[in-house]
Amino acid sequence: MELRDMGAALWRQRLLVAVVVVVTAIGVAVGVWSSTKTYTATATVSAAPAPGAPAPAELDDLRATLAETATTPEVLRQAATRAGVDRSVGQLLDEVDARWVEGTQLIEITVADPSARDAAGLANAASFTLQQSDPTGAFEFTDVDPAVEPATYSSPDLPLAIGVGVLLSLVLAVVSALARDRRTYTVKDAHGVEAALRAPVLAHVAPPRSPTLQAMFTGTPAADVFRRLRLSLEASHRAHPPRLVVVTGVTTGDVNAWLGANLAISLASAGRRVLLLDGRLATPADEPLPEEPDTPGLHDVLRGTPWEHAVSPGPVDGLSVLPPGRAPASDAGAEPGDLLERRFGALAEALTRTFDVVVVIAPSLEERDDALVMSAGGSLLLGVVEGVISPEALAAYADRFVVAGVRLAGTVLVGHRAEALAP
Repeated sequence: MELRDMGAALWRQRLLVAVVVVVTAIGVAVGVWSSTKTYTATATVSAAPAPGAPAPAELDDLRATLAETATTPEVLRQAATRAGVDRSVGQLLDEVDARWVEGTQLIEITVADPSARDAAGLANAASFTLQQSDPTGAFEFTDVDPAVEPATYSSPDLPLAIGVGVLLSLVLAVVSALARDRRTYTVKDAHGVEAALRAPVLAHVAPPRSPTLQAMFTGTPAADVFRRLRLSLEASHRAHPPRLVVVTGVTTGDVNAWLGANLAISLASAGRRVLLLDGRLATPADEPLPEEPDTPGLHDVLRGTPWEHAVSPGPVDGLSVLPPGRAPASDAGAEPGDLLERRFGALAEALTRTFDVVVVIAPSLEERDDALVMSAGGSLLLGVVEGVISPEALAAYADRFVVAGVRLAGTVLVGHRAEALAP
């Protein structure tokens, strides 16, 4: 996904992003507030050489040893007693640290304790006890920087917690938004369809009240919609007008049948000799189509019946219809696609020699790949319903068309609102 697409997805899911950021921030704040706080206080003492002290190199070693003495159990017990702090030796060993600051005369004693007051008291008491416990007598001590009660806690680290919280909230917001957008975002306009399929949108139509509604009357809004679709389709094939047009949809439904039937009617009304071929082949176990006549159909033609015996006149002059027919019971379990792969190509050649245009109604791509088989040597017209398929899924269909060598003439974007057309 490109950054531009990611930005668009985040903008579409901006409410979710805001909710995730706020919830994560609250969670981090509650975690910091409810966690055990640790306060750190440091007392610094200077160990200057006393008169008659050893050489400087030896003094540095003594200072390092003296710092280690500050964390011995005996010194810590005395410091706790002096500070009035009730801590076990094990707790004191965990809380108190002392070190000689190399290159200086300074020794730092640091205490990390749940109480700010006790941290400062222990640090100062340990510094005093250390000065009193010097076994070498080689130093003169000065309290350079006594420990003071810290104003805020040192752990948890507030800047670090804020930084981690911000990073966590951003990661969670982006991941959640992209996951939800991928699951819920669907194509809703011509720009989205063209970007996903890399093919033009030839028409943007509203669905009819009934998928069997036919645009047979010239001058009506419905007829004008399909006249524009016909002109756009013909314009996309300027050099060679389409002879075989396979109409299908990406999702299950009757949109492809409605588009195919009315496109055929529009072509016939323009003076073309048109065959409307219903390629929605059914198996013996399938329910017959409600409009299916009890006559030979495509099933029979593919098995050797002359196509002339299966074609009947359509509802307008110049239009003929070839129904799907029914598979014989002996074909139970057989896939219609196998028969199409073997014999449809030769049939299409014969039909296009007789008719100006053959319009094929194919099953949706969600059901079967018959449309890809039947459109070999012709063009595919794809019906896409607004708001039902994601751009990624639509782009995957475009890749399938390329692999199958299918020429996608264009798409028809079908809206949600039904047309107010007279039946």
